[in-house]
Formats: sequence, C-alpha cells, structure tokens
Amino acid sequence: WYELLHGSLVTRVTRLAGDLDVHVIAYPGGEALAPAPRAPRAGPARRKVIAWVLAVLGIPIVTLALSAIDDAVELSTILLVFLVYVLGVAAIGGRLVAAVTAVVTSVVINWYFVEPKHTLTVSDGENLVALVVFVIAALLVGALVDRATSRALEAQRAPAEAPAQARSAASQAADPDALPAQ
Repeated sequence: WYELLHGSLVTRVTRLAGDLDVHVIAYPGGEALAPAPRAPRAGPARRKVIAWVLAVLGIPIVTLALSAIDDAVELSTILLVFLVYVLGVAAIGGRLVAAVTAVVTSVVINWYFVEPKHTLTVSDGENLVALVVFVIAALLVGALVDRATSRALEAQRAPAEAPAQARSAASQAADPDALPAQ
C-alpha cells in the first residue's frame, strides 16, 4: 500500500534517469524493507494552504493598520512593512503564493498609499520604481524559499534511501560479470 500511495524508489529513479538504462537488482533476502518512519510535520500542501489563508486575510489587516497611521509614515516605511509581510508568506508558501501576494499587495499599496490615492496611477517616478523593486524582491525570495524547501525535503529523504543504494552498490561490486562485455 505504501508504494501505491507514495511511489517507490525504483519508480522515482527510473523517471529521473531520463535516457539512461536503469537496472533493478532485487535484495537477496526477498523481503521488502519497511519505509523509514517520518517525524510528523506540516507537509508542503498544508504549508501552502496556511500561506494562502495568511495572504487572503493579512492583506486587508495590514492595509487597515497602515491606513490608520498613513499620515505619520512615509511610503518607504509602508513598503517595508508590506515587504516583511510578503516575505513571511513566501517563507511559508513558496513561489506561487509569494508571486500572487506580491502583485496584489503592490496594487493595494498603489491604491491606498501612493499619490494620487484611490487610483492605479503613479504620479512620481520614484514611487513606480519602489513598487517594481518591491515585487521583484518578493518574487526572488519566494523562489529562493521554494528551492530551499525542495532541498530540505531531498536531504530528509536521503537517509532512508541510503541503505538500498548501498546494497545495490555492494551487489554490483560482488558480481564479477556486473557489466557484460559488448
């Protein structure tokens, strides 16, 4: 059942091998190894749901909070507060959530905080540059977080796959005709 639900190492290796030939050598004992126990944690799907909820609920909350003090702060402060918010969402949800949140947030910032207010027009070139840099920074961090999460998951799986790889290497080394002559 485990292989039906999660796939097998053989399937993954075969898929990733591309044009390479993959030879599977059965374990001499004939019995399958049980998958390594995993520590309970929030999975990637759950993290993405949490990030989407934070994105949908957080934008209006941050906007209301900053609207209350709009006259007392500069646009740069507002951008930094929203950038920290978007980066937090990116750290939880990854690239897609970060991209959508960054774009929606830049539109919200333009609408509520950039002169002329309540339009999507930007009258000052510096404000336009600030909004573009804001979106680019959020997209870059979202991509980096997505890559770091993928690498962390690979590193987490590696110890479980190492014994099977070691057995395969040992059986290849022990077989005098492991590579047939051509």
